[in-house]
Amino acid sequence: MLDLPDLVYASLQERKQRHHLKKGGKELMDEFLKEAKERVKEAQKSVIYRAVIFIIAGLIMVIWPLKVADFVCFGIALILGLFGARFIVNYMKKDLVQDFFRYDLVFGITLLIFAIFFIAKSESIMSFIPTVIGIIIIFNGVLKLQNAVDFARSNSKGFQNETWKKILIAAVINIVIGVLLVVFPLGAVSIAYRLLGIGVLYSGVSDIIIAMQFKNTVNSMSKKMSDTIRNSTIDGEGKFVDDDK
Repeated sequence: MLDLPDLVYASLQERKQRHHLKKGGKELMDEFLKEAKERVKEAQKSVIYRAVIFIIAGLIMVIWPLKVADFVCFGIALILGLFGARFIVNYMKKDLVQDFFRYDLVFGITLLIFAIFFIAKSESIMSFIPTVIGIIIIFNGVLKLQNAVDFARSNSKGFQNETWKKILIAAVINIVIGVLLVVFPLGAVSIAYRLLGIGVLYSGVSDIIIAMQFKNTVNSMSKKMSDTIRNSTIDGEGKFVDDDK
């Protein structure tokens, strides 16, 4: 099993070989820590943004379930209609010689037909939306599952933490909720969307909790790495040298 110095050294050597760097150990280490912090910051932003969207969507579904159902159908119809109109306008403007095999008119008319269908059959389409949202919740659960696996793998690399267990539980709950929505879609629209809202709300709140756990765990890892670096000597190759020898 690699201990922390070996892990960092292996990462530095891989970076040096990949980019053909001719830098000393201190420079390599500074770049390593800077890049690690940037990646952590970007990952946290991504999780928080996704969580905020889920929380807002969940609250709206719980408070205004019927309006959400109508909004989804008409929103999709509007988007399809706009894209359809754009294709038709592009067709009218295009050069028939240069763009002979472009089917903008066909695409435009097809999208307009789908837009009309979404408006005319909105009640029928509403019954499929719980399934679609269930799939989204399952996907979000799978993302959490990978986070749990990543943290579990870090235990074998010298970082001891139990965060992965909490994330794993949240991931399993997410996936179970999503599967239930896909397999057993609810009939009553208002009840369905309120329960959907609760599921989406849970997904967002659990993302926030995971982001906080992630931050705490990364801070712990960074402290351990900093202590290791501070108590070690780094040679010109970026290799840790035991000062006691």
